[in-house]
Amino acid sequence: MMSKIYVNGIDLFYDVQGTGEALILIAGFDCDSEYWSAIMPQLVSKYQVIRFDNRGAGQTSAPESPYSIKQMADDTTALLDYL
Repeated sequence: MMSKIYVNGIDLFYDVQGTGEALILIAGFDCDSEYWSAIMPQLVSKYQVIRFDNRGAGQTSAPESPYSIKQMADDTTALLDYL
């Protein structure tokens, strides 16, 4: 399920696939959730995989002001709280 939610002033893109114990994948600073595509088939056979685009990457919006690792951590927490 690919979706977006509005959190912390941005539209955050996320994808959830599979069933079982939740596993969250966080791509590096300059990568988007597609970074994990090659390994997704193996992971979704065992886990509920949650991946998302950090602010300013992929399909997640970029705020006009600078942003920090703490803000990206807060985005991750907001997504998990939502899910």
